[in-house]
Amino acid sequence: MSRTPIWGAINRLEAEGVVEIVPRQGVYLLSFDPERAVEIYHAREALEGMAARLAATQGKSRNLDLAEGALKKQESALAISDVDGYLATALAFHQSIVQASGNKTLERLLGVVYVQIQAMRIRMKYVPTKLPDSFDDHRKILQALKAHDPELAEREARAHIRTLTAEILRESGGGPRDKASGV
Repeated sequence: MSRTPIWGAINRLEAEGVVEIVPRQGVYLLSFDPERAVEIYHAREALEGMAARLAATQGKSRNLDLAEGALKKQESALAISDVDGYLATALAFHQSIVQASGNKTLERLLGVVYVQIQAMRIRMKYVPTKLPDSFDDHRKILQALKAHDPELAEREARAHIRTLTAEILRESGGGPRDKASGV
């Protein structure tokens, strides 16, 4: 295989904030300290909140059906304690809402955020601990979307991401040790 496509992929990962290229030394996965994790999740909260708001007003039923399907798969994964399966379907749930928003810019920006979150999970060895709470949050978001209530959809989406942020801080030793959630 030629080096060109490999370096193209590495340059894309660098642009997405996942790796750092150090000339004559190598390519390194960026570290994700609690401060950086909070920055990523603050951006995610704002972007996903707006995506949920838009999806509630102009979301196509096909995308909401995809979100509902992902929610059912999350429930199945929870029933058999399949954390990896849950995380994959939770991401699909969030992506379906972003697609339902109809906003390509939000899709592109959140795509970068999701890549950083996946890299952060690997680097920090972070696995959410309160998946049932996360599932309940997702159910509330979907109900608000189906009710075509943009304010409620945005509020539920933002609350969900804030809970995730608190859990990451708690797990990394960078925050309060009380409330937590899942994905």
